[in-house]
Amino acid sequence: MKKNYESLAKSILSLVGGKENVSHVMHCATRLRFTLKNIEKANTEEIKALKGVIDVIIKNGQYQVCIGPDVIDVYEALTKMAGFEKNGDQPVEKKKAMDAFFEVISGIFTPIVPILMAAGMVGAVLTVLDLTGILPSNSPTYYVWNLIKEAGFYFLPMYVAYTASQKLHANTFLSMLLAGVMLHPQLTTFESLGVEQLSFFGIGIRTVSYSTTILPIILGVWLLSKIEKIITKYCPQTIRAFTVPMLSMMIVAPITLIIVGPAAQYVADYLSMFVQMLGNSFGFIAVGIIAALTPIMIATGTHSFAFPVIVTSLAMNGYEALLVPAMLAENLAMAGAAFAVGMLSKDKDVKAEANAACLSACLGISEPAMYGINLPRKTPFYATIAASGIGGVVAGLFNVKFYAIASASFVGLPATIGEGTMMNCAWAVVTIAVSFISAFIITRLLGVKDVEAQETKIEEKKTKHEVKSVVIASPLNGRVVELKDVEDKTFASEAMGKGIAIEPSKGELVSPVNGTIKSIFPTKHAIGIVSEEGVEILLHIGMDTVQLEGKHFELHKKVNNHVCVGDLILSFDIDAIEKEGYSVVTPIIITNTADYLDIISCKDNQVKQGDNILTVL
Repeated sequence: MKKNYESLAKSILSLVGGKENVSHVMHCATRLRFTLKNIEKANTEEIKALKGVIDVIIKNGQYQVCIGPDVIDVYEALTKMAGFEKNGDQPVEKKKAMDAFFEVISGIFTPIVPILMAAGMVGAVLTVLDLTGILPSNSPTYYVWNLIKEAGFYFLPMYVAYTASQKLHANTFLSMLLAGVMLHPQLTTFESLGVEQLSFFGIGIRTVSYSTTILPIILGVWLLSKIEKIITKYCPQTIRAFTVPMLSMMIVAPITLIIVGPAAQYVADYLSMFVQMLGNSFGFIAVGIIAALTPIMIATGTHSFAFPVIVTSLAMNGYEALLVPAMLAENLAMAGAAFAVGMLSKDKDVKAEANAACLSACLGISEPAMYGINLPRKTPFYATIAASGIGGVVAGLFNVKFYAIASASFVGLPATIGEGTMMNCAWAVVTIAVSFISAFIITRLLGVKDVEAQETKIEEKKTKHEVKSVVIASPLNGRVVELKDVEDKTFASEAMGKGIAIEPSKGELVSPVNGTIKSIFPTKHAIGIVSEEGVEILLHIGMDTVQLEGKHFELHKKVNNHVCVGDLILSFDIDAIEKEGYSVVTPIIITNTADYLDIISCKDNQVKQGDNILTVL
């Protein structure tokens, strides 16, 4: 059955406070991540109750709606519906420094994950091909494919510059120019130009290779955002177009090369050294500790710190042996616990959901298993924490390493192949098996009562929520038109929800329900009403009548007015609208169709205002 992503996206947007309350929205592998102007406007409980939403997490300055593997489809529907691509408003509410930090880090790295996944996995595949002799490393074909891996990491500052500019509100192309300066070959080969020491007005510049680095460009873009605003403020408007970019770069580039870049590189170096020191000091136990904490960090949304550390460690050492192996143990432990829940459950729906969540976790996305299966049942989640620790200890004991950015799952196993041996991959498989089996056994031993209690609650909810019907009265006099026969494909495909259409014989639109007018388009051609029972209804007068810009329409009600069945809301001139070349066929859409079992249309050919045209079950 095709999922109605548009309906889900519309419901989420409405419940977070509407488009006006959204400053920024993005997505990761499983979550819609909103930056809201006023987080109190969001109706968290109703969002959690939506079919297709796993959970809602408020953390690190973000309002995170966990969707699962379908998040990309929902995100595309949301951005297409609301046009967030050009949204650049600033958040209104004041955030804590730590929340703001994690929000920026998350926003910078999430969009570039596909680049790093592509580069990392191509490198892993090439390693396998070279080890098996299928494609030797001195092959021209190998070299061509290897360029993908090299470019993915070498130009990392360029990719980060783009995403950092979006989050730090700097000029995107000046940010990329700054990255270009840092990556320019002559920055490290100046000796070939006859320059003994690179300097700026006598101030020496440390020789740093910025390829594969992250922190220097982030700080450079942050500095650019500040300098750019100052120059813009004091620069005359008549010359601002060329002086702001020129002066910004002439100031920021030297400061970045002299101070920011080297300092940031020192920090990145020491950060990577700290991670290695942690592993060296605590040995294999360090991986187990981090693995046991990972489910909690993911549940609270505080795991975004890990990505820069992983990338820095990979770029500096050529492998990562602490965080990614810990995440591998966590993902498979989450899968094992979910699989146990599916085995223990007697409910077919729970079994199906648990098995699907288990598969998702095995492929590296553990949120569906966490929020949909394990966390609500408590002890499976506790079993996951314990099993993650056990699996992490095994990974640490055998020094499991990842040689590329890859999914911490079965899919990422090629990234564990390196140094001319398959043993590291073999130990990664052992880690997977130990984590999965440990979680399965612990859940089987401890999770029975919680599973049964949870299913009892589900059954109780099913019996409490008896099916009630809501009758939608006709808002118009006229001829009934099936929705599939409407000219507009958006309505005809039921992308916005199920409903019916009427070709009016009289230019008066009345309320079809007792409820509240929630929205009126500025062009007056579309009205949104929510009934007292919660049914959301869109009344769209005509096809493409938005082009009339309000001509031939007269409103009799306002937004937030309470209306009863039959109350006059809008008058419109049918003849004048048709004379301008527009159809007056009016769709009546139940936009929250996904919340109901069925929408039944009337079979009449002609209807009058007040006649029953739809029954919502």
